[in-house]
Amino acid sequence: MRKLLLLAGFLIVTAALPAGAVVPTTAHETAIETAITSAVSQNSHPSMLNPSLATLATPLGIYLAQGSSLQYKCDPQTVVALRTAPKPCWFGAIKGPTWVVFGDSNAGSWLPALDVAAKTLGVRLASFVYPGCASRTVVSKFESVTISAPCSQFHSHLAAAVGALKPTVVISATLGEGFSGNASNLAAYAATWKATFDAVTASAPRAKRLLFETTPNTGGNTSIPVCLSRAKDLLSCSPHYYPGAYYSTNYWMYLQLTKNAAAASNATLVNVAQWFCQTGLPLKNECPAAIGSTLVYVDGDHISQVYMKQIAPALVDELKALGF
Repeated sequence: MRKLLLLAGFLIVTAALPAGAVVPTTAHETAIETAITSAVSQNSHPSMLNPSLATLATPLGIYLAQGSSLQYKCDPQTVVALRTAPKPCWFGAIKGPTWVVFGDSNAGSWLPALDVAAKTLGVRLASFVYPGCASRTVVSKFESVTISAPCSQFHSHLAAAVGALKPTVVISATLGEGFSGNASNLAAYAATWKATFDAVTASAPRAKRLLFETTPNTGGNTSIPVCLSRAKDLLSCSPHYYPGAYYSTNYWMYLQLTKNAAAASNATLVNVAQWFCQTGLPLKNECPAAIGSTLVYVDGDHISQVYMKQIAPALVDELKALGF
């Protein structure tokens, strides 16, 4: 006997399972990859998207549609006192071991999915997200990124705040911002992540480290919703990558950045590309801007809360497979 399972907005078919049995680890990811393939093959976006393009017409609308807005009251960008006395917003389970996520708005994009994962895994999640403040506490000389004075101030107090929580896991996410695109600078970029994790966990040296791969982006130059409002086809507004090619704005290069950074930092890498892009193709791989009726991106590099909630079950599977 077979049954239909509606999973996080994706319809999949699975064999009937005994009561209380766990859905196979690969089922959630298979459903996502099938939906991505369908989006690419159809190459058209529906007139009604969630979130709607109209709601993303203002900076406030874009902010509210992404995960970092979930911890607005704990945002040092708006609450100046938090720059010298960081306090987290809490997600996940009410009781259990503590995990910490820190970083900029790209790390904040993961909050909807991490909240679901933390509840499922029985852990408390403390969020220290500062939009516009680089996740890394240092940057290399090869980059165009600068760390502002308020951001540096926040960084200097972050380790103590994290350490006070005695976390068992510390999480962040990369964007690859400011990277020169020169393959010879990969090691220098990775070293900045090692220095960052070392600094943030100085008061919690036993905490395990998790680093999320960069999510697809347009390099900050193009708003995907604006593009979709003007284009009839989907892929002309979608990020893509050429496996094996070294381009400064190429998503494949960002994946190499994260892989190197995780290795250098003694952090566990969380692979995410398969939840956004076609995988295993020999040429250009597309990362559709919309999957089904769900809009994946709220601007050029931030992911919608709606899509993050849809891929949350796959994240749970991934974390379990990694031993968390």
